[in-house]
Amino acid sequence: MQKVKTILTDRNEIRKNLKILLNIPIGYFMGYGSVAKEAVDKIMRIPAEKEGIEDTPWERLTYLDLLCLIDNVKESEKYGDNSGELGFTYTNTEDYYWHLRLLYILIFQVWQDILRMRIFLETPLKCFYEALEDLTHTGKHLSEYREIIRAYMDLPMPETAEDGEETVGNVLKQVGKIFDRGWCPTYMSITYYERMIKDAYDIAGRILVDSFKYAFPERFNVTDVCTKAHILAKASGVSDPFMQLAMAADPEEERRERLWRILY
Repeated sequence: MQKVKTILTDRNEIRKNLKILLNIPIGYFMGYGSVAKEAVDKIMRIPAEKEGIEDTPWERLTYLDLLCLIDNVKESEKYGDNSGELGFTYTNTEDYYWHLRLLYILIFQVWQDILRMRIFLETPLKCFYEALEDLTHTGKHLSEYREIIRAYMDLPMPETAEDGEETVGNVLKQVGKIFDRGWCPTYMSITYYERMIKDAYDIAGRILVDSFKYAFPERFNVTDVCTKAHILAKASGVSDPFMQLAMAADPEEERRERLWRILY
């Protein structure tokens, strides 16, 4: 059991796990049930069309590329709809929240089957941000951690960790419960309710997307991601994302993977 605790808190091991997780092809997630496949399809449907990569093998892009495309929804004028053609209007931010919700569904659909996602969710939130801070040395991640904890504790939480050590997964699960809350006029004002929902989505976005954007800003370039998708469309060779992972694996990592499956 000590081994499990070590890899969840050791910064080097956390970074190694994140490196593998972030480079898993999107198609890999789609193999874990219809809900996971539908979530990925919905996440990619609009970005693939807007960015002109719908006819490319975008399933061979990585999880980090997926985060880049989701992040781009916040800023690009291609997203949001102020025309009212659908009978209502929505902003970039609302579009972004919708994609975050789908990402949340995907993560909690696959976390028990994909070991790297499970390790990520069971990592203490503070250790996660400290591990990323070691890459940048800017103080940004530690500042983000403090702000997230303050915002998190301001939410109406049904439960918190007994030892006070909130994990990434625990925070996201509690935030997810806020997503599903309906408005009860006798319990809270509409202003408070709207702020609560917004704060919950902001916390999810900061953990799932912004944390990696601050750590790997050079990888959050949507033009590069689209160029990569078109190159993959022209490339020959291995096309199966499962085979790509197998070819990239090394014996030591495979040994560690088997050990972790035994420990879990």
